[in-house]
Amino acid sequence: LDIISEVKIALQDAIFGGTHIVETIHGDVEMKLLPGTQPGDLKRLKGKGVHSEVTSQTGDHLVRISVSIPT
Repeated sequence: LDIISEVKIALQDAIFGGTHIVETIHGDVEMKLLPGTQPGDLKRLKGKGVHSEVTSQTGDHLVRISVSIPT
């Protein structure tokens, strides 16, 4: 029921924090990034995964953070 995706964020957003739009199956969601976000961090968007009619549960959308380092 959980969905995992990866987003690439700018270095300044990782250092100072900010927001990033994440595409989910429920539409676009604005994800808040805290200052000091590390590459490989896993953020959870609760209730934004797949809904099961059998168990009436909805999974989460997990977002793995990748930081874009300028050359």
